[in-house]
Amino acid sequence: MPGHALHDAGPDAGSTETKESILVLDRDPGLQFAFVKHLESWSERCLLAEDAQDLLAKMDSEPEVCAVFLNIAAPGMHSVDLLEAIGEKDPETAVVLMTDYLDPSLALSLLKNGAFDYIRKPFLFEEIRVLLHRIREHRALRSQALALQVLQETKRVERQNLIDFMIGLANVIDAKSPYTKEHSDRVALMTKAFTRHLGLSEKEIEDISFGAKLHDIGKVGIPDRILEATGRLSKEDRQLMNDHPVTGAKILEPIEVMRDIIPMVLRHHENWDGSGYPDGLKGEEVPLGARIVKIVDYFDAITSKRPYREPLPDMEAIQVLEAERGRILDPSLTDRFIELIRKGGLRQPKVSGVLPAVRL
Repeated sequence: MPGHALHDAGPDAGSTETKESILVLDRDPGLQFAFVKHLESWSERCLLAEDAQDLLAKMDSEPEVCAVFLNIAAPGMHSVDLLEAIGEKDPETAVVLMTDYLDPSLALSLLKNGAFDYIRKPFLFEEIRVLLHRIREHRALRSQALALQVLQETKRVERQNLIDFMIGLANVIDAKSPYTKEHSDRVALMTKAFTRHLGLSEKEIEDISFGAKLHDIGKVGIPDRILEATGRLSKEDRQLMNDHPVTGAKILEPIEVMRDIIPMVLRHHENWDGSGYPDGLKGEEVPLGARIVKIVDYFDAITSKRPYREPLPDMEAIQVLEAERGRILDPSLTDRFIELIRKGGLRQPKVSGVLPAVRL
């Protein structure tokens, strides 16, 4: 089916033309018609595939495929095998699964094997438009990250450029939900105040504060519907959420100057009693920086507005911290943190909390 030149299909779509295509594999004629109608009304280039082999052939013939909308029961190839084949042709192509019913274990398997997201039928096409916007945002961030890595590897990146990029990425994550806006900034600022109160070295203060700024960087790939959920998450969505420390560490791992920041990103959900994740570390097995970020992150969460509750005043928050002392929070560090709150020295808005003690 002939397509048109496309532009960004996000809610604030512009008019810049590209040669990208959107491939759709679903045998339902009504859904095929709806995809062509809506995507072409957004000036997208929409192509229909008859089966898995036809889809892969079209990927070979198209200059660039932005996204594939794939019926999980599509004929011609098992879903996991088709995901693998699409990834081999172009790992940047986002695959969105469409289904009437998705077995939870299969959903998790497909997402772990490279699917960008899944959507249940029937759906509104505004959901498709938002998905396309997210896909392009995600691709832009990945492109910037790869470009930055190349620069770093060739020793031509300046320290401030690296800092600015990572801060920008953390801010993108904060902005994904109205309830997490400026969360990483607050955690970084309070962490700097706390580490100074503890009397740590300047390098420890800067590294741990920067780790606090980046602690949730792994949430960049988590679908908005999960981040904005107000009810209990499904087992599969909870697993995706719990994977964000590992994802964040993987984002930072290729960048040599981030090696001292990774422990805070990877370990900030480990608990003092060993009940945390990703590895169930216990007590002082958890790096000091991660234990510090854990306390500050927890405090900011309970003293900030959330969709399911109002924020706690500081004095009430202290009671919650004391209840969690020795369970999820380091007991001695919690005592020192409470001491800082009572002294009124925790919130220092004029203090920069995002400068890491790293050198290129």
